[in-house]
Amino acid sequence: MKHLKLFEEYSCKYLSDASRIDSVDEVLSAIKNNDYENYIDDPDTDMLLDPHDGYNFQTYIQYDENNNEIVYWEGWSKYCWNSLYNKKEYKGLNKEKAVKKLIDERLKPSLESLGLLFVNYDLIWTESFEDGVDDGYIMKVTFKIL
Repeated sequence: MKHLKLFEEYSCKYLSDASRIDSVDEVLSAIKNNDYENYIDDPDTDMLLDPHDGYNFQTYIQYDENNNEIVYWEGWSKYCWNSLYNKKEYKGLNKEKAVKKLIDERLKPSLESLGLLFVNYDLIWTESFEDGVDDGYIMKVTFKIL
């Protein structure tokens, strides 16, 4: 992974954080090379919630060229929740508080290391009408490109 050294040097404790950094950095490189047309559409919510046939790591990175922002989307399937709640610092937290903790303590610092400034986030309950895809939460986090 490209950002493994960063992963080792700062408070990034989990490999999933390094994966998030790599995904966003790939889009930032595309923007820098003026080759971002694959990142401007809204994500397919079923693809975000599908842990088997959906987006890689159930994430989608969107570039909002009008506001010069990166929108980080992540779907939360039952596997994601199981993984999160297996970490002792998330035990006992409800889903909203667990996601806020993840954003504040892991996602914001890791993406700010790429020159992004946190703007806001939302946790959206989404119903899927696709066979084999459960309903679930989708995390939407917006960062301004500095």
